[in-house]
Amino acid sequence: MSKIYLTLKKEGKTEQFEGKDGKMHDCLWTINRKITGNMQLSGATINSEARYIDFTLPTEVEKLPRDAKPVDNETAEKLWASDSHYFGE
Repeated sequence: MSKIYLTLKKEGKTEQFEGKDGKMHDCLWTINRKITGNMQLSGATINSEARYIDFTLPTEVEKLPRDAKPVDNETAEKLWASDSHYFGE
């Protein structure tokens, strides 16, 4: 199982929060899914739909899966500010 980070996009806008740095950051959630394929072309099933997973960005969804867990804003801000640009484990 791999941890996948998600962002929620409704009506063309993502849910956001203001960080301690004064910048706006997208809210993050995590889910655990079995990854299929190799690292260049990997995918997972999210909301009963096969989705390509790019671990350098959170996966955008219009509806959160039932098992999605919110990432606290402090951790989300650190992830967005990180130079690693890696949103998966």
